[in-house]
Amino acid sequence: MSIAYEPQRAFPFLDRDGPRREMAEVLDAPVGDRARSMFLTGPIGIGTTALASEFCAERATEFQTVVWVPASDLDGNPVPFGELLGSILARLGVPVADQSPDVAGRLSQISHRVWNQRALFVFDDVDPLDSVKPLLDSLPAEAVVVVTTSVKPATRGRLGFVAITLDALPDKESREKFDHCLGDTAAEIDASVRKQLVERCHGSPLLIEMLAAQLVGRAYLAEALLEELPESAEPISPFLDAAYRRLDGPLRATYRWLAQVPGPDFDIDTAAFVLGQTRAATALALARLDELNLLTEYGGRFAFHGFVRADARQRARDEDDPGELKVLRRRIAVRFLDETQSRDHAISDRWRVGDSGARSEVPSRETALTWFHREWRGVATCVRLAHEIGEHEVCWRLCVALYKYLHMNGHVDVWIDVHEIALESARDTGATEAVMQLSSQLGAGHLAVGELERARQCFTESLEAAGAVGSAIGRQSALEWLGKVDFKAGDVRSALARYDESDRAISEVQDPDQALRARATVGLQRARAFAHLKSWQEALDAAAAARAEFAGRAADAENVAKCDQERARALVGLGRMDEALTVARAAADQFERDRARRLHGGTLMLVGDIAVAIDDLDTAERAYETAADLFEAIGDARELEARAKLAEVRSRRR
Repeated sequence: MSIAYEPQRAFPFLDRDGPRREMAEVLDAPVGDRARSMFLTGPIGIGTTALASEFCAERATEFQTVVWVPASDLDGNPVPFGELLGSILARLGVPVADQSPDVAGRLSQISHRVWNQRALFVFDDVDPLDSVKPLLDSLPAEAVVVVTTSVKPATRGRLGFVAITLDALPDKESREKFDHCLGDTAAEIDASVRKQLVERCHGSPLLIEMLAAQLVGRAYLAEALLEELPESAEPISPFLDAAYRRLDGPLRATYRWLAQVPGPDFDIDTAAFVLGQTRAATALALARLDELNLLTEYGGRFAFHGFVRADARQRARDEDDPGELKVLRRRIAVRFLDETQSRDHAISDRWRVGDSGARSEVPSRETALTWFHREWRGVATCVRLAHEIGEHEVCWRLCVALYKYLHMNGHVDVWIDVHEIALESARDTGATEAVMQLSSQLGAGHLAVGELERARQCFTESLEAAGAVGSAIGRQSALEWLGKVDFKAGDVRSALARYDESDRAISEVQDPDQALRARATVGLQRARAFAHLKSWQEALDAAAAARAEFAGRAADAENVAKCDQERARALVGLGRMDEALTVARAAADQFERDRARRLHGGTLMLVGDIAVAIDDLDTAERAYETAADLFEAIGDARELEARAKLAEVRSRRR
């Protein structure tokens, strides 16, 4: 997990007895008709996150479920709502493969997953406050929600939150915290000087920690810092100025340049690359910034506080040559591109625009996925970085390389965002082939969340671009996707016509392997369309043909199971129930091997329905019970249907 996404308790944790009592009153209030909610607010560095973390630690045992998610990134940008919901589901134990792609589906899953539970949700750094209202409205009344925010008072009351404001630490607690942070150095500084230094911190725990970090082992700096820090001023900037002045020239450059790294955090190898230093020299520099509380290390990764990174970036704009800074940012973007492309090849063998296919070194799939889990936010941010500095080819190539991971893991909001940026770069530079692929991938994102007209526009643009560059595979793919849009819109006849067009385009595809797989995917879509029309024999034939094409490819085991699903439904329609049961069971077994719980549960419902029809109540009972348990685990509302059918089967057996 990224450091930016894991709360850490403050030590020592002082005072806050009043706010803690207020929080306890909300928690201990009788359950009403909606989730109890409170928000903690105060200036940056006042300790809202620390208080929320302390509250979780103190009261966690009273809840069956505790979920903590960050609602903003380090630059203060709100996490897209769909991403926020996906993070919650992941923390509730629902893997990406089992998450609904759209917001409404994810809200339903979360609600169902914690229904009748005492669940505590903490959303850190929410702005605007309204952004979490749809989630609050969907949670069960037993839930408790804690939000940290800097939202202004005028927006608070109408959302039903109890407002809890954190004021400055009292003088006594401020001095106690300062002395604790100083350790043995406290005894080397005159008590009156320590008192005046603490007063300059205005009761801010963060500023106390930053000031103490500059003094540990350097008591001789105390009086100089007392002169530098004004008695009354905007509190944070003077402290950052003082810390920056304590850095030597090379360390100042380290501070400014590492802040250019995109994403929430970075490892030592990335830092060494940015600085052009050895790992050993880089480790020493990172340790020094960590000592001064300008950087935080956690699990071998490093992160700036959001406002510290903003300060470092502003100093880079003020002090570094603009041309040199652009070169540095380009080097970072190109490194991310190289790293991402090699990992992308490890997780997918799909066709990519402009891809030579030659890779000097491709890691294992497991290694690649581990890297993506750690770095994908940085890669996504790098797409924007490359666009901003005019490195348009780097921008769209990064997006192409990131797409499969985003698709696999359901990061649809980010998927759409980065593709819109990359498409702009591709269009601006006349990279028509890139436009063809990116617009298709963007359309798939819009289709996943039910935005049909936007999806249709994207696939139409992809079709036009494919025609312009003479790409048969691009034309085939765009026509197939347009058919999927028609199908989702309920125009099944138009969908079949599109699939026929796509099938004809396959004859022009030069690569026999691409042509074979394309024919299989179109066949599967055609089977679904025929089934919708209850043209059962045509559906069976199409699914069987598609299955035969997929069956020889180990990577397409899931598609084989999907074909078996359609074959089973068609066989039911034709009245061939015994065959249908055998085929449906085979599909369910494959989804179980793939740990695809949504698909597994859905197919078991089909197995149960078929078994009931032929009076095989033992099989039906097992299928419905397993399906209900799977649905319960992933928060799927179909659990209710599965349990109702299970109860009906059991009543028939009595």
